[in-house]
This record gives sequence, structure tokens and C-alpha cells, in this order.
Amino acid sequence: MFIAKLRQLALVARVGRVTLPYPASPHPPAAGFRGLPTVLGEECVGCGACAAACPARLIALATEGEHMVLSADFTRCTYCARCQDVCPTGAFQMTDRFETATADRRNLTLRVVLQAATCASCGRPFAAERLVRRAAAQAGESGPEVKLLDLCPDCRRKAHATRLKGVARRA
Repeated sequence: MFIAKLRQLALVARVGRVTLPYPASPHPPAAGFRGLPTVLGEECVGCGACAAACPARLIALATEGEHMVLSADFTRCTYCARCQDVCPTGAFQMTDRFETATADRRNLTLRVVLQAATCASCGRPFAAERLVRRAAAQAGESGPEVKLLDLCPDCRRKAHATRLKGVARRA
């Protein structure tokens, strides 16, 4: 048995080191590695696509007073990158940061505060101002549809119904 152990020791000595000297000298992640997500606040329009796509439901978009707040809690993030895939402006980016151990959970949370657009009819905040302006730019600067973008969904429904009643009466 002693000779078998000596042979095993000789085999291991010939091969040498087979692991990286981590954490003494960290190894950079490979290209395309999906690490902790981050948000470029100046690019975010507050559409909420990331919140809808997140399978772990870690991202939320909510109205707080006169602001729309995108909040993300990455403590249970699986780094699936769905948030990055669906973001229309590229605001969500996957970093190469994977060492996320921390004593304070707030280090893994994120808040993006956006100015909310208020309804031209009722005054209620309904969407991020950037999102409304982006939709207006995509729709073009003329026509009644652009005026409808300044209305909340409830007032927009009422405006459509009123317009349809007028069309039906004329016919």
C-alpha cells in the first residue's frame, strides 16, 4: 500500500499544478461572459420591458409621485441577460463582474429615477417622459395620434370612444 501511494505522489508531481491560483491572482472572464447587470440611467426610457422579461421578477417599474422609478434587486439574479436582450435603448448591460459577495444587500440594488409624464386631461402621471417623447418622435410630429400620447391610458380610451361616436353619427 505504501508503494501505491508513492506512485500516486510521483504521478501528481510530474503533472504539476492544474488549477488557477485564484483568488491570489484573479483570472479575467472570457469574452461574452455574463456577469452582474447594470443600467445606464441616461439611456433608460422607462418602458418596463426589462421588468416584464425578468424571469426572477427582480426588476420593477413603479410610479412614485412625479417620478417613474426603475428598481432592480440583483441578490437573486441568474445572469440570464433577458433584460439586456429586450431593452430597446441598450440601457441594460451585462458586466464581467461576478464576485458579488457583500455584507450589505444595498450594494446589489439599483434605482433609476425618471421624470414622469402627466396626463394632459386628468393630470395623473402615467409613463416616463422619455418614453412618451420617444414614441412621439417615432410617430412623427403631426396628426391627432401625437396628441393622444399626452393622455393616460384611461383618458386615451375615452378620447378614442368620443372620436368613434362622432364618426358613427356622421355615417
